[in-house]
Amino acid sequence: MFAANSRASSAKLRSSHICKVRSKSSGHLSWLLIKSFGCGVGTAILLFALAAQIFAHTALSLELVKPAACASVAVGAVLSGLVLANGIAQKRLLCGVSVGVFYALCLSLTTALSGKPLVFDHVNLALLAALLFGGTAGGVLSALGAVGNADARPATSTGPLHAQKGS
Repeated sequence: MFAANSRASSAKLRSSHICKVRSKSSGHLSWLLIKSFGCGVGTAILLFALAAQIFAHTALSLELVKPAACASVAVGAVLSGLVLANGIAQKRLLCGVSVGVFYALCLSLTTALSGKPLVFDHVNLALLAALLFGGTAGGVLSALGAVGNADARPATSTGPLHAQKGS
């Protein structure tokens, strides 16, 4: 009788722990997505401002504005993919690709909502490619950093549930 009650309370304790872990990880994921988006967009904005200052105070050709904007967006996508992939610490390449696809979809959606037709010329394709490859590069850098770093966070949890398996 005591053993049955002990097992029932232990199962109840484990199920309540699982619910708390799931809700905590859901909040963690939301915060991580916001942080990733903020880092990427913030970096791109800072690089846009830096490029504007450079073009305003130097004699650089204005033909370089579009490549500079494309590079700024790509660096922002790399950082965003890196932050997300490092935060999730699983399927890092998929995280990076997802970030790139998200930004490319955002660009296409904002173009469509602005009333302008979607024109796939060399400039727009280069910007879409920079977003896709930038996010992917962030995931790749995260994966390479995890492979080369022995102190990288493990992909699985070592919490109390795993410690109870042997008992």
